[in-house]
Amino acid sequence: MVHNPALVHDYLLVMRGAERTFATMASCWPGAPVFTLLCDRKHIEHDFASHPIFTSYLQRLKPTQAGFRGLLPLLPRAAEALPVKDYDLVISSSSAFAHGVSTNPSATHISYCHSPFRYAWHEMDATIERTRAPMRPIARELLLRARRWDVAASKRVTHYIANSRLTQRRIHDYYGRAATVIHPPVDIERFHRAPPEDFFLVVSEVLWHKRLEMHCRQRDWRASRSSSSGAGRTSSTSRRATAGQA
Repeated sequence: MVHNPALVHDYLLVMRGAERTFATMASCWPGAPVFTLLCDRKHIEHDFASHPIFTSYLQRLKPTQAGFRGLLPLLPRAAEALPVKDYDLVISSSSAFAHGVSTNPSATHISYCHSPFRYAWHEMDATIERTRAPMRPIARELLLRARRWDVAASKRVTHYIANSRLTQRRIHDYYGRAATVIHPPVDIERFHRAPPEDFFLVVSEVLWHKRLEMHCRQRDWRASRSSSSGAGRTSSTSRRATAGQA
């Protein structure tokens, strides 16, 4: 068995919150190997410069952040094929598939869970609703299949760590597993106090499941101005939904 831990993350295509958390985790083991399903090195190389990065067989398709979601039905099996069986300690950072790696039975697998796979659980109905009507039965079957795989994968994890109490509750409800809460790291030196102003600020990647339009619709906020900053696949849709409210 190899005594360096194997570090696993779903995909390293951009540096968002989960990737920044994983980078902080990886910094605890300089030089430890990183395993990920998909990788776009030009976006993450600086943050993982001291780590060799190994990808799944799907990497040959040259995925990008804009297009990788089309591979979702293939990702569970690709996760199981990541070569981590020679490691006696596996530390995964998972919001979908990384917790499903296939480890040696005697290994310890600690999984830091950002969220159970949202599209197969708490966002499944909304995901199907956003799918074109003729494809909805297929989408439902694929997501139910992903859910079954997700539950089976959870049984292979030794210990779960949740990033919040909400995630802790979902791990219990979906997997029947206990989890310890450790909140994500925050670089507090980036922030400073300033006198409050008369608006709310939201900074986020603009994706439909983040429901950014809701921040303009809250009853208690209607008397205040709001401002949002960010880009993403649904940015134009979200801006149209909040037109006249921000």
